[in-house]
Amino acid sequence: MEMFQVLAEHPELQQKFDTVRIFKHIAVNSGAKDVDQFVRAIPMQNEQVMENVDKGNLVPFTGGVA
Repeated sequence: MEMFQVLAEHPELQQKFDTVRIFKHIAVNSGAKDVDQFVRAIPMQNEQVMENVDKGNLVPFTGGVA
């Protein structure tokens, strides 16, 4: 836990290490059953949305009833 605190307090370490994966590892090893239930979904950036529309993976919302 002390090592994670050091990591969380130093931006240069955060650039080299995946703090979310490390936190999840610590939580699971501490007995947490389903850490993923607390993870927030990350919204797509505009470029990602447009790329997916172009690929046909997403359909633009036109304001009508689906």
